[in-house]
Amino acid sequence: MVKNKGFWILFIPYIILFIADLTTTLMNKHLIEFVELNPLYKLFGSLIPILLLNFAFIGFLYIMYTKNVSCGPFNRYILLLLMAVVIIMRIIAIHNAMSWYDAPAVSVEQIKEVYTTEVIVQSQIYYAALMYAPIVFCIALFFLYKLDHNIEKK
Repeated sequence: MVKNKGFWILFIPYIILFIADLTTTLMNKHLIEFVELNPLYKLFGSLIPILLLNFAFIGFLYIMYTKNVSCGPFNRYILLLLMAVVIIMRIIAIHNAMSWYDAPAVSVEQIKEVYTTEVIVQSQIYYAALMYAPIVFCIALFFLYKLDHNIEKK
């Protein structure tokens, strides 16, 4: 019997979508500077910090779930929730990257006109809200669930 089924159901797509996101980003490498919304990219101007953070998070998740680290039901729930939200965000990012890849040839000058600092900041706020709203909702829902159910460590 497979242990930590919920983890593996999310972890495998998480890894696959990480690779797909990286691939679609690199397919548009000539546009990354202008259309990448990740604040880490904006801060460092490189994909390396994003890759390092992803590898660290993947390693952290793997260790937490496969090495029997005792972190309690709530923390395990939060880790699954974070994986689910990142999966959704990766799907959106892949879709956006594919739309740039499939788009007719656009000049860098045209992109600079469209992707102003204000547009980038507004897009970052929109995607942050899109990411954090479900997290807050699900955490609140977990606490409501906990009011009626006894949740203990195994």
